[in-house]
Amino acid sequence: MQQTRQQDGGVGINWRAFIPSALFVLAFCLIAVVAPEGLGRQVDRSFSWAVRFFGLYWQLLMLATFTVSLGIAAHPGAGRILGGIAKPQFGAFKWVSMIMCTLLAGGGVFWAAGEPMAHFLSPPPLFADVEAASRDAVPFALAQSYLHWGFLAWAILGSLSTIVLMHYHYDRGLPLAPRTLLYPVFGERAISGALGDIADAVAAVAVLAG
Repeated sequence: MQQTRQQDGGVGINWRAFIPSALFVLAFCLIAVVAPEGLGRQVDRSFSWAVRFFGLYWQLLMLATFTVSLGIAAHPGAGRILGGIAKPQFGAFKWVSMIMCTLLAGGGVFWAAGEPMAHFLSPPPLFADVEAASRDAVPFALAQSYLHWGFLAWAILGSLSTIVLMHYHYDRGLPLAPRTLLYPVFGERAISGALGDIADAVAAVAVLAG
């Protein structure tokens, strides 16, 4: 069954994930037009709450992901070809072009300058004793930015998540969707159950919010 999903599934819209995510985004945009200041305060409060209770967990999770990625790179099976094809579908030039026009264009190009300036003007909590907008704040602002856009981030974006998705999609025939990342833990419930729909909807909202 898993081997035939990719061929028989076709291309379509998962309405169970699309409708709630679309309604959330639409409601968010309407509130942003009607009451932007109130929405801004609520977003700031939500962000502060998330950082307070999950900040350490996120940092440890990123470090663990980086460690696992290094382990995979050093493993004897690191040279295994995924997808059952001897030659990649896209050459190196096309692959780099896609990366430059998507991830780096939307994130790296903007935040490469925006994030260091934000941390320079408002030092991160760990460096709260550093005077904002001073010469001393420069290295700490860059350090925090390197953390977000350095090896730890690429371990998630370009390594572990990609490997998991490639294996389960091309070798096992599972959907090329965020829900597939939950398959190793939740099994079939992540693919055909409500859990998968929630994962896809939350991922769509997170991409737009980001």
